[in-house]
Amino acid sequence: MCVSYQLNLPFKDIAKTFKAKPPKSKTWDPSKLERVRPSHLVPVIALDSKTGERVIRLMNWGLPRFDIQTKKYYRFHVFNARDENVTKYRMFKSNFQKNRILVPVNPAFIEWQQTGSKAVKKPMFLIGMKPWKPFAFAGFWGTYTLNTETDKQINEKRKMNPKYESPRQEYDCFTFITTTPNSVVKPIHHERMPVILDPKNYDAWLDPKIDPEILIPLLKPFSAEKMQAKAVEKV
Repeated sequence: MCVSYQLNLPFKDIAKTFKAKPPKSKTWDPSKLERVRPSHLVPVIALDSKTGERVIRLMNWGLPRFDIQTKKYYRFHVFNARDENVTKYRMFKSNFQKNRILVPVNPAFIEWQQTGSKAVKKPMFLIGMKPWKPFAFAGFWGTYTLNTETDKQINEKRKMNPKYESPRQEYDCFTFITTTPNSVVKPIHHERMPVILDPKNYDAWLDPKIDPEILIPLLKPFSAEKMQAKAVEKV
């Protein structure tokens, strides 16, 4: 599971690195985020369905979770998707088939070493390419109509008005895929690591016309020889 990563790149550098067209009306200020966390609005790379160009879009990290009992979506709860589940679960399958994206990262994603003890502070590690440089997770996205307020905000207002309902709007939300860890990540997090794509596979990954079954072999641990990890006190 990955719950935090860095994206220290302005739009113009994201556009140059990933050969993508930046949006005209929105700006991105990476200095405002020490690290990206679930629910944050961040740039991703998608394919424009009309022009076939790579474009930068802003989306919220985390797909919503649907509660069967309440029949409602809860915002930004599903921030990773296991590789073995993307063609199996209904909440993933359709978006994996037609809405694949690149999730830019620079210079690293963040993991806390599993110590096996709640009493021991978990060391933090930056994990990225060798040398440090931008790369991309394999992700996918969907559009959902969700509450504009958090569950906490809604519950507070319902103390005053039990019938209160939050305003709703459409959100473009994304998640990225995880797989088994390579030898760099495994000593830190022995269960999962994000799927990192080789740049030569970006076009195939973004192409909605490709049979997604052909892409399954890409959902594997990235080469450990090309990666590094560094212990840090804070980010």
